[in-house]
Amino acid sequence: MIRRFLFVLPLLVPATAWGQTPPFAPDFAKTDATSFILPYAQNGAVAAPVKVEKDGNAVKMTSLAGGSFGVKLNVPPFDVDQLTRLSFDFTATPDAKVNLFLRVNGRYYAVLFTGPKKVRAGTTIIYDARTTKLSGHIDIPLRAAIRAQVPTEASLRLDEILVGNWDNDGYMMAGIGGNGPGASWTLSNFKIDKPADVKPVFEPAHFEGDELVIPAHNLDNISFKRFPLKTPLGDMDVSYDSMRSAFIYDASVAYRKPASAVPEPLHDGQNVDYALRDDAGTVLSQGKALFSFNNLPVPVPPRLDLTNPDDKYPRVDFEDNDIPFGMKNAPNTVLMRDSENPYNGRWSAVMINKVTASPFDIPAGEGTIDVAAHPVLTFAYRCDDRLRLDMNLTWNNQPYSIHFTDSDNPNPRLGDLKVIRDGQWHMAQFNMLEALKRAQPNAAEFKISNLMWNDTAWPGNVKGLKWWLDDLKWSIKTNGKLEGNVMLDDATGTKAVSYSVDQIPASQVPDTAKGGPKVSIDLTGKTGLWWLHVRAQNGAGKWSDTAHYPIWCG
Repeated sequence: MIRRFLFVLPLLVPATAWGQTPPFAPDFAKTDATSFILPYAQNGAVAAPVKVEKDGNAVKMTSLAGGSFGVKLNVPPFDVDQLTRLSFDFTATPDAKVNLFLRVNGRYYAVLFTGPKKVRAGTTIIYDARTTKLSGHIDIPLRAAIRAQVPTEASLRLDEILVGNWDNDGYMMAGIGGNGPGASWTLSNFKIDKPADVKPVFEPAHFEGDELVIPAHNLDNISFKRFPLKTPLGDMDVSYDSMRSAFIYDASVAYRKPASAVPEPLHDGQNVDYALRDDAGTVLSQGKALFSFNNLPVPVPPRLDLTNPDDKYPRVDFEDNDIPFGMKNAPNTVLMRDSENPYNGRWSAVMINKVTASPFDIPAGEGTIDVAAHPVLTFAYRCDDRLRLDMNLTWNNQPYSIHFTDSDNPNPRLGDLKVIRDGQWHMAQFNMLEALKRAQPNAAEFKISNLMWNDTAWPGNVKGLKWWLDDLKWSIKTNGKLEGNVMLDDATGTKAVSYSVDQIPASQVPDTAKGGPKVSIDLTGKTGLWWLHVRAQNGAGKWSDTAHYPIWCG
């Protein structure tokens, strides 16, 4: 039968009055195990039809129809800094596809269990407990996984644990590929506690490609405020990656600097000294790690460090570890780096609409952009025919728009990007300076602000709608030569360069060295928009993908 429950919320204890929280370990052999499993529905939806029954010393859940197979565990709120581990035994049928979702300080975090590696937008995956077995024991280091995300919050109040499928893009919501009628799993020996006298364990560091990896476990008691790391490449703070149970240092970060400031490259077979400390300066792990050219990834497309023109042209390719350009200031949008299908390099950005009929706003920059110095805007995009957004900006205290995909923008239109909405990558380019001069022929200044994509007038984007962005660049302006350095963000350095110049946005260049890393490219006599396509070879002999830079000549 389908269980129906009247659930009274447990008393919520303020974070400042926790006291000592006792372990939580319900005894399914002595209590009504089915009262531990409660129905759950997303906002505006109905609860998934799930049969709940006692099965020996376990509680068994069986899906009665396609859907989320979602349930809520009847667990009282607790402080994750006090109860640091969650563990349980399970059995599952092959078609049971569910994950755990934990609400901590109002935010949801996901632990992968038997479900897909896709979750609802805004949910952070913090731990991978997946196994190929259909039964076993799961032990989740709650505190380490959550503190890795929020190292400085005063307390960690966990007040909800859900189990189900939150992959709204998949067929499992309809019971296809999993969670159909008859899918089931059992739960037993459920426990939330803190092991006694637990001590941290740090394994010797090693390199995986260009990443220095320091495996670490049992981090129940250490402070997560800061983890300074010292290496020959410089000193920097590193973070704990709970998905890999290790501290990770991407050595290429040390080379994301001007040519005059990059450290010496690492060599094949070099032993790299390292020392990891906590916020108090106590050494947690130190030693040597062997760096090898074996298994290094293909370098990301190179960047230009120009000396002529002395130009800090606005650009973003999402290869850095963070979302730049003030793009995080988007309250209606989830912005994430995405590695599944980038336009170029290893990463692009995906934008996900939080709420149906929201503005779905995404800043394209921050501060003021001098269009006279950077006349042309270019970017790669990928979207489908449901997207309703335009680009909007402010110039001389007046709003203007550039048509992207919206149909009812009230702001004066500067032009049309002629977007192709087929779910594939395309390159957009727009001569902003020319458009501004058409709009105000007598204007003397061309500095714009508040540039963003958003939906105005009648918002028409549904919750969960996505589109992708990559390689956003403003053109470099020159009357003659481009001079500077082509730089790889690569621990082995930059050995050689190959490039070409034409008027095609995405031309490829051969892996034939033309010197480097210093370059001097003569563009005298060219007018209008041209493209510099450049590749670089790292110290290990591997050639990068091609970077494409718009150049405005004249």
